[in-house]
Amino acid sequence: MAQDVLQPTYAPDHLLKRHLGFWHLTAAGFSGVIGSGWLVGALYAAQVAGPAAVLTWGIGGIAFLVIALVMADLGSTHPESGALVRWPLHTNGRLAATIVGWGIWIAYCTNPPSESAVVVQYASQHISGIYRNNRLTWAGMLIALALMVVFMMINWYGILLLGRVNGALSLIKWLVPTLTMVVLLATSWHGGNFTDHGGFAPYGYSAALSAISTAGVIYAYTGFQAPLDLSGEARDAHRDVPRAIIVGLLIAMALYIGLQIAFIAAVPGSHLAHGWGGIDFTSPFAQLAVVLNLGWLSWVLYGDAIVSPSGSALVFTAAISREARAMGKNESIPRWFAAIHPGSGVPRRALLLNFVLGAAFLLLLPSWHDIIKATSELGLFVYSITMVCQAALRIAEPSRSAVWFRGTSVLAPIGFVLATLILYWAKWTNLRIALPLLAVAVAVYLWNTRSNRHTPGQVRVDVRAGAWLVVYVCAVLLMSWLGSFGGRDWIAQPWDSVVVGVIGAGGYMWGVAEAVRFLRSHPADYWQQPSDLDATEPGADSGIAPDPTEPV
Repeated sequence: MAQDVLQPTYAPDHLLKRHLGFWHLTAAGFSGVIGSGWLVGALYAAQVAGPAAVLTWGIGGIAFLVIALVMADLGSTHPESGALVRWPLHTNGRLAATIVGWGIWIAYCTNPPSESAVVVQYASQHISGIYRNNRLTWAGMLIALALMVVFMMINWYGILLLGRVNGALSLIKWLVPTLTMVVLLATSWHGGNFTDHGGFAPYGYSAALSAISTAGVIYAYTGFQAPLDLSGEARDAHRDVPRAIIVGLLIAMALYIGLQIAFIAAVPGSHLAHGWGGIDFTSPFAQLAVVLNLGWLSWVLYGDAIVSPSGSALVFTAAISREARAMGKNESIPRWFAAIHPGSGVPRRALLLNFVLGAAFLLLLPSWHDIIKATSELGLFVYSITMVCQAALRIAEPSRSAVWFRGTSVLAPIGFVLATLILYWAKWTNLRIALPLLAVAVAVYLWNTRSNRHTPGQVRVDVRAGAWLVVYVCAVLLMSWLGSFGGRDWIAQPWDSVVVGVIGAGGYMWGVAEAVRFLRSHPADYWQQPSDLDATEPGADSGIAPDPTEPV
């Protein structure tokens, strides 16, 4: 049974090129976090929460740091290309892996179109007819699609080219936000902005919590995982992946909090006549620089409006191609997409598939804010599941666990509960769109059980190991409808958050128990199977046989 459930049938990982070092991986994580979020996130957070947006970035950053520490430990012990999709298969079977895979696929595929959209949004200050009424025009969408093609082609020719291009872009992406923060704090400090115009939390502290999801904070921070997705192409994944994750995230957190403080303090009082919700900037920091007679800074920012989103889109284009390939390995999408081009070491079929899906998102939701509100919660949902994977592996395989960080037994449940609360705080209007999308994954799993001729015994194993995840999602969705964050307010604050916290704790314990049972009944050493070296796939991009002597 273990062999039937876990035996991979895919193009070999041997074909991946292991060229990425620590600084490549750190730049990937940093670039994934510092994208379009820094250009517009401070504005949207201030509109929703006022000065309390500083807490939004701080609370969100701490939550993601807790999650990142657990994920980094798991990445050091079980590195693999497309790891976020592969871990749930190992711990909870195909049903859970399909749900997680589709969740992260949908969330990730929105990044290249959303980053392209924000580039066009900033460019609209100098190019007419491409952005109107807070949405891209048809001309703007064509430009955004052209940018997505560029991102795909840079990824097309190999991971080393991506690493070098992104490394150069990441240096610029650190310099410009730092310069912006320092200049605004030094020249335009209005301390009264933190207490006037409705006070520090003019819309209540619940608005600051909701803004974690709705203002792009989740969307911004989720990029920290890029080193995990690319760990199959790292020269020394066990050493470099965890360090790259934490270093990249900490630098990005400091920038985001500093930029939010600088934005709040720099907005002139004349722009706050209608409160923080009435601020109206299309290109927030650049237009603010013009208002403050810092014309030179506005030009720097308009230039960075191309660099920062482009760097993030480059990294996510690479990451989602590895996740899509992993989904092919998991049979969550056709195995044909798991093939690797032997010359470049790139999953080119997955790249093309993700381009098509990203283009569909761009056409359906032609604005940055619309895209991230609809799907960013799914990324956090997937990250929370890795807490269960790590805890189960620590219990079932103690000899291979906690080699990098020994506090995960405490951080994993805390991270899962925090992720559950942030998911709930995203409000009913957003969750009623995002979470039901996961029903597609359940339908895909049921279809695969027939098309791949899984036995009734295999299906029972998968359903038992993954049922907790279905119940957990339904419980959070039900509480969102009943609670005070955009729901019917039948359960008022703070008791609704207390109930959701209990749901998170219960879901975590149930998920870990099922994962440990699954691991102990399916003890195959999945991470080091020799088939990872010699597996072949009909119709792969080349008939070149892998060299079984080259180390994995």
